[in-house]
Amino acid sequence: MFKVPTIHGKGIIVAPTLDGQYLVGPTAEEDVAKEDTRLVTREKYDYIGEIGKQIIPSLKLERTMMTISGSRPIDIETNDFVIRHSKKNKHFVIAGGMQSPALSSAPAIAEEIVKLLELELKPRKNYNPKYSIDVF
Repeated sequence: MFKVPTIHGKGIIVAPTLDGQYLVGPTAEEDVAKEDTRLVTREKYDYIGEIGKQIIPSLKLERTMMTISGSRPIDIETNDFVIRHSKKNKHFVIAGGMQSPALSSAPAIAEEIVKLLELELKPRKNYNPKYSIDVF
């Protein structure tokens, strides 16, 4: 679930997971110093939680299992996704610059990476497409 998009993309989302939990985030900020991308500050946590509760008022932040921090470098030449072989190692694929709609594009991005690596993916013999998980 999204709020109204901004110039930075769709903004903070609330996405349900298979086990009944929620993923909440990310933020999209420009010109943040690299050292400031290494942790989630209390202010940032509260901000993300506030947006999450606007989307789902019953969201329980006290049940937070983890926080993740990082940077999302953008290719300034193309301002688009970068999915290509490394120039130094053809067995390494660079998948970066992911902006909105990277989350919904993830299956297609994965297929492109598989093609670049010349892999053949086959379902396991015991593959069950109707997966279920017990909720505690």
